[in-house]
Amino acid sequence: MPFILYQVDGSKTYRLLRTVSLAGTRGPLVRHMEETSPDCGPWHLRERRLLELLGTDDPSRHALVIDLKPRVDGNVSLYRLRNVWGYRGEGWAPLALQLEVLFADREEPDPDRFKQCFREPGKEGTLVHEFLYLGKNWNWGMVGRVNGALLWPDAFDYFVAEISRTRPEKQSKQP
Repeated sequence: MPFILYQVDGSKTYRLLRTVSLAGTRGPLVRHMEETSPDCGPWHLRERRLLELLGTDDPSRHALVIDLKPRVDGNVSLYRLRNVWGYRGEGWAPLALQLEVLFADREEPDPDRFKQCFREPGKEGTLVHEFLYLGKNWNWGMVGRVNGALLWPDAFDYFVAEISRTRPEKQSKQP
């Protein structure tokens, strides 16, 4: 699941600049986490700040996009990263990513060529959420066929409501 930095012009044309790494001890997620939550606890990283941490000269003219299915032939599934919420624990951090759908399972004969330069779809994309985690050495935890699921708004709202409904008022701190 590569993270790709794009330059975005006024006509909403995305031009691929490079792939970037977000995790690891020197990655922007960990730098932000250490700045805002030096001990265990919650933190939030907005798209603009993430683009600043990646060294963009003008965050308003850039976007960070996740290529969700880079190895699926004839498929383009691109999602713009809008927010990251995290909770720093002892040696790990679960994350909730808010993603804007740009293209979900779009059929393209040459996906690599399409991803080099494309126009943003005309309407604002749906927001979906994905849950991941940083583990040992602040690297990505295992994402496979049974985890890292995207949650569309109806499913996300359902889970949040049900978890909130059944949660005791006070819980002990996370391990």
